Amino acid sequence: MVHSADGSRRLAVAQRGLIPRGSPVFYLHGTPGSRVGPLPKHGLLYRLGIRLITYDRPGYGDSDRQVGRQVGDVASDVATIADRLGLDRFAVVGRSGGGPHALACAALLGDRVTRAAVLVGRPRTARRGSTGSTAWPRATSRNTSRRWRDWRSSRRGSSWPRRRSRTTPWNW
Repeated sequence: MVHSADGSRRLAVAQRGLIPRGSPVFYLHGTPGSRVGPLPKHGLLYRLGIRLITYDRPGYGDSDRQVGRQVGDVASDVATIADRLGLDRFAVVGRSGGGPHALACAALLGDRVTRAAVLVGRPRTARRGSTGSTAWPRATSRNTSRRWRDWRSSRRGSSWPRRRSRTTPWNW
């Protein structure tokens, strides 16, 4: 447990992988989510020399709520945890709803963040003043559900999910 910079909140923190010698990477969970999963497999973290640091964002898991919290507020929490762990520089990765938080850390923490990545991010959205999405120009509830059904039926009986799970470090 780490206390926030102002001392008013508790932040639940967990680490896995190559501790303390590994390259530090903050993993920011999705929405909803928590520090305990889904996470890369231990063996892969060791092989890659990664020290994975996760924490429950305010209001999730064992971390205290933060009234009026904004996406950019996560940068202060990540910096506080990094200071407590003695880390000067680190990478940030956000999965799904954690993606904007990872980008906020990269923007607000300057040279402390060596790299930033977003996993399972949202596709780009429509430009101001236009209607619809530029990433999915013809997506409607009718044709996307039909496409999903067709894709899913074409995969029945294949070993695609098993092959995929062996090649990716994530446990989802």
